[in-house]
Amino acid sequence: MPDAVLIVEVPSLRVLFANRFAETLTQQRLGRPSKLDLEDLEGEVLHPDGRRLEAFDWPIMRATRGEKVADEDVVYRLPDGTSMTLRISAAPVHDSDGGIVAAVAVGRDVSEQKRGDSASL
Repeated sequence: MPDAVLIVEVPSLRVLFANRFAETLTQQRLGRPSKLDLEDLEGEVLHPDGRRLEAFDWPIMRATRGEKVADEDVVYRLPDGTSMTLRISAAPVHDSDGGIVAAVAVGRDVSEQKRGDSASL
């Protein structure tokens, strides 16, 4: 599956761009379309061990503060309990003066790979 790409404006967090794969990622895996609003996300984001990942610590939110995130796994779980594992990289986008004007995140559904890794243990 191709990567999902999301770009948000800083500081508003308004989604500036979401590729087709970002828009359909959850629909393909979880049966419903993505709601690409960071401030009103349906469901919850978790660490791989099941602990809640607060919005402040999501990879794209860390990128809005200048951090680069490489290949971090998170679990996205809907209220009905269905979930998927995403491997996300994120980075800030700087203007010519060095200020952060946006953040970009690239994610890939690695649910099947994770299930395969667990089964081989």
